[in-house]
Amino acid sequence: SYALPKQYAAALFKAGHSQLLRNMLSGEVGASPAFVANFQYTAGSGKSAHTYTNTVAMLALTGQVPHLLLAVDKDRFDSAVLSRVNNFVPVPLEGMFETRVGLYVEAGFELEALQIIDVTMLEKLDTAWPQFSLEFVGSELYVYAPRVLTTRDEVEQLLSLLQYASQELSPRLRRMQGSIKAMQEASVK
Repeated sequence: SYALPKQYAAALFKAGHSQLLRNMLSGEVGASPAFVANFQYTAGSGKSAHTYTNTVAMLALTGQVPHLLLAVDKDRFDSAVLSRVNNFVPVPLEGMFETRVGLYVEAGFELEALQIIDVTMLEKLDTAWPQFSLEFVGSELYVYAPRVLTTRDEVEQLLSLLQYASQELSPRLRRMQGSIKAMQEASVK
């Protein structure tokens, strides 16, 4: 077990108390640094305390991304993540995704969120990896499983999602850097 390093910016890492990383593996996916670990935190205290354990992965991305969350478990993320992020707004989704997932982004970046997580990507995520939530923070992508992954197949699914993100998102984010930087500068003023 390791105490949580302060450099990780994911909102889930700010949830609760008594946070621990366990079983951490690090390496590269494509040419990008990555890690996979089990993350544990406790919410509440005394008799109302509840300990949550997730498998979390991080993939370094090319370029900066607005803070964005695609949550498949909206109720849990509402309390664990969304309450820890200032200035997050929901991005309306249509069709089957409206009730199945929640897409949240920094206010002012709603259009960029829909360019990063477009319908094609939503369909791919829903088909191949429906159990994982995604959080983009700065130049990092965090992937959350709602529990500890215990089988080889589950871990291979997570790794295939990281490979997909590395191949599909990096080129898309490189193309978007100008508009993201302009929006970030405008939002500071």
